[in-house]
Amino acid sequence: MGKHWLMLVLSVGLLCIYSLDWIYCDQETRRYAWILDNFTERLERTLQSEVNQHKHAIEAVRRFMLAGEAIPDKETFERFARRLLPFYPEIIELSYSDANYIIRYLYPEGAGLSRIGEDLTDISRSPYFLTATLKAEREQIITVNRLPVVKQAGGDVLEYRAPLFVGDNFRGMVWVTVAPITVLHKAVKKVDPALEHNECMYHVEVGVPGGDPFYMANHLADNSPVREFTLTVADVQWQVKTGWSRVPRPSIYIRGLIWGLGISTLSLLLLLINGLIRRQAWLLQAVDQKNRELLLKNKLLELEMQEHRNTEQALRQSEERMATLLAAVPDKLFRVSRAGKILDVEVKKPEDLYMPKAEILNKNIVDVLPAEVWKKFLDAGEKMLTTGEPLTVKYQLAKNNVKKEYESRLAVSEKDEILVIIRDITEQRQDEACERLLTQISAKVLEEASIEDILSYTCEQLAAVFSISFARVSLKTDDGTGKISAVAGRLAKVESGRLRYSEKGRLSRLAIRTGELQVVQHKKRLSNWQEKLIAESGADKDAIQSEIALPLNLKGSTAGALYLISNIPHYWNERIVARLQRFAGQLAIAVSAAASRQHRRLLIPDWRLLPMPLSLPTGMAILSGLIRPLAS
Repeated sequence: MGKHWLMLVLSVGLLCIYSLDWIYCDQETRRYAWILDNFTERLERTLQSEVNQHKHAIEAVRRFMLAGEAIPDKETFERFARRLLPFYPEIIELSYSDANYIIRYLYPEGAGLSRIGEDLTDISRSPYFLTATLKAEREQIITVNRLPVVKQAGGDVLEYRAPLFVGDNFRGMVWVTVAPITVLHKAVKKVDPALEHNECMYHVEVGVPGGDPFYMANHLADNSPVREFTLTVADVQWQVKTGWSRVPRPSIYIRGLIWGLGISTLSLLLLLINGLIRRQAWLLQAVDQKNRELLLKNKLLELEMQEHRNTEQALRQSEERMATLLAAVPDKLFRVSRAGKILDVEVKKPEDLYMPKAEILNKNIVDVLPAEVWKKFLDAGEKMLTTGEPLTVKYQLAKNNVKKEYESRLAVSEKDEILVIIRDITEQRQDEACERLLTQISAKVLEEASIEDILSYTCEQLAAVFSISFARVSLKTDDGTGKISAVAGRLAKVESGRLRYSEKGRLSRLAIRTGELQVVQHKKRLSNWQEKLIAESGADKDAIQSEIALPLNLKGSTAGALYLISNIPHYWNERIVARLQRFAGQLAIAVSAAASRQHRRLLIPDWRLLPMPLSLPTGMAILSGLIRPLAS
């Protein structure tokens, strides 16, 4: 047995160490992913800001050219260009072409990219001209090359072009030539200066969708995650990708520390457990010597065990008699389209519907049901339309402050519609909860729990199962008064002592005195103790709408009363009353059995702890009893 414990502790310890290592690695991976996302977001904002500056520049040039009635002369154009270019160092050249696309103005003239008098419609000299230029004239928008192009000795450049229109009269076009690589370098440097010299772990790649990149900083690692975003440059879009050039890994030193400390702690724990197991073996040997002295007391234990079996049999028979459920509520039938529209409703009792029939026909379930309910239906409908298998959905709805539970069966019809069969299973759930409660009460009786614990647990469970704001059990005492043994519910407060019927228990008093059921379906006026209870709990007076007192009858006598308050008027219908009456009868049996067992426990010494044959806990108790006198 000791080896099994050691193996179990070893396995659990190794699993904990591995889990801690996995959690650390996972957290580091998430942290690096966040770092990459943050870098990508900042890069996107910076790049978009840079390219927008060029658009602002060409807009400024266009407004300048159209400021007067005539196109400014060359000297005025050059003077304006000299003032503008210091604000935009990435701009290589400014030019103006007339309506025939012949360059008339150019600044600076020594850039080597264009020449005054050059005909831009000459495809052999300006192969990059036609598409973007004609689009700018035709749509009267600012355009730019889809890709950087090589223009003579100027290297890769981008040319922004803006048409000049006065009304419908085309008067030429202004051109702004930019070095894109310089722009990208500047933007990337603002985000991470180390990228300018390819000394960073980040990878940046810029290109057009579906094409090769024209700018790249660092190579992308094979197993690196990739982030993408689209950059709008005038009328075209560039695709920017980011990733890791060297994928960061969790620290091997921290992982080593986790495993080192874990193995050390596990080793100490195994040594401690091994010592405890050895001590336990020694105690077992000492206990074994006292077994002969306990054989005579085993006969009493056998009688007690037989009594246990008889009690279990009686409780089991009682549970079987209470196992019959109420008749099922007639089902409701809905026809729903694939889009969730309610086409038809068939129901025997229209008042059972969540909303009037006229208000839900031809409406989507999203507009009819609460969000947490229609989401279940949509998920089940999608899954069912995929698999073709019927599905069941269970949910809760509240109507007139009464919460009910439903079970819906979904199936696909031949017309490609969804048939929904809805059944009210509230009563079934309440019956099942009562049966479970009786089983749990039986277990508490067998465990010899106190009557107060059993009744407190009973009140708490009843308040959770039914629409009850207050539950109380009062047991009859020898002098004929009632003693409050348990209370529960949102109006409940700690009460003790005897029940004064004139103040707190008129209905309970009648139930105990007559042994008959007492019901008030609509509480028009609260008693003094109920008003005090409302004031102390801070609840509304609507919390007390109806009340019921059920006598705990057993063999012709009344042991007490079960008193319940509901916040719903006329809540105690025939089914609930019958259910509670059967429950009160079984509760009376359980209370009587618990009282009998407590009475026997006061008369008989605690010899039941002695095993046959002797078990380890019993032996430990005996050994403790033998050692205590020696120590004193």
